[in-house]
Amino acid sequence: MYDEKGENKIMKYLICERQIGVGCDSTIGCGMRFYWMDAESVEAAQEEIIWPEGRDDYPSIEGYQELIEILIIPAEFVNTVDITPEKEEWNRQVTRKEMNATEEIEKKELNRLQRKYCGTGIDE
Repeated sequence: MYDEKGENKIMKYLICERQIGVGCDSTIGCGMRFYWMDAESVEAAQEEIIWPEGRDDYPSIEGYQELIEILIIPAEFVNTVDITPEKEEWNRQVTRKEMNATEEIEKKELNRLQRKYCGTGIDE
């Protein structure tokens, strides 16, 4: 890609590399790596990922940590999502549930003590 002066424009890409196999547990992402890369093009990014030490050296698509898939996503297509409102709502729900549970325990204890010392509980 070129800028308005006709010079190579450096682009930012999100890279996802996936190694052969499922890793230690498919639910926790072993064998997967995500990172940002600056490159002049998707092809240049691919070249750097597959041949990190140059074409005369061992490629990343062979060997012990062999890559089987590479995703190269232009940064302009990556959206960062603000999860703060959902996290705050979840925390409020958890707090309400904990307060309700505590209140229920306290009511049972109060009822038990009223029956013991007053002869009647609040639910009677």
